[in-house]
Amino acid sequence: MFLLHRKPYYVWLGRRIGLTKLQTASVFRLQRSFVEHYWGSTPPKSARDVLIEEFVFGCIEAVLEGEVIEDIYHKVQSGFYRQRTVKDIEGDLDRKLMMISDEAEARLQGLSMKCLQKLTDARQRLSKQKKEVING
Repeated sequence: MFLLHRKPYYVWLGRRIGLTKLQTASVFRLQRSFVEHYWGSTPPKSARDVLIEEFVFGCIEAVLEGEVIEDIYHKVQSGFYRQRTVKDIEGDLDRKLMMISDEAEARLQGLSMKCLQKLTDARQRLSKQKKEVING
């Protein structure tokens, strides 16, 4: 299975939306040395497309939710939930998504107004670019 949500990919997303290295580390809760190491890296096109799509749809929270969903899906595929029902899996997913919602809110509250403005501007810019590509 090809994973679309990996920590190095978040460094690329931070760079793509115009965040500084320090802001990227803060937004995605990464070590600065980790951000420094992966700053010039580029993820596969499929991962880039998914991350941009999620970011445009719901900012940082949607990206983190995508990671949770992918993690649950990977666990199902590898047999972790073999002895559990679909209802159990849905319960785990709901619980983790609620935690992500709270975590994303806490992350955004700790950011400066300048960083929040960069996130907003990037969402608008990427949304506009996406519409231009669709409309040709």
